[in-house]
Amino acid sequence: MEYRVKSNQNTYCSFQLLLLFDWLNYVHFDAWDAVGAVPNWEIGNVSAGASTVFDSGVALDTSYHVFRILCHTHGSNHVHYFIDDLENEVPNSPITSNVPTEYLQPYLFIATRQDEVSSIDADYCYLRQGR
Repeated sequence: MEYRVKSNQNTYCSFQLLLLFDWLNYVHFDAWDAVGAVPNWEIGNVSAGASTVFDSGVALDTSYHVFRILCHTHGSNHVHYFIDDLENEVPNSPITSNVPTEYLQPYLFIATRQDEVSSIDADYCYLRQGR
């Protein structure tokens, strides 16, 4: 899965870019802030409700970025995460624990804690399934 998106704000908000089966089984990029500080994007896997989450080291901002998630469910299950540099993974990637094996679908989520509109501007979403 690959998204090219940007947000209109980077504080007091929550953004998620997911491959989702249900709220107990998904992989994601997640950035959220409840105190007015700019958060880093987190990467994570959730399987049967158990989660593994790491800091990507990349701060949420209001510019376009390309996010890529590569799920491998052959042999040793693992998930690779990329932001912008599609040749080099973010720190702590790949994640080898709590890899869901269900059929995952793209999902974008946004929420805000302010009285202003929060938005995600999605340039594209690209999906490919290996057979």
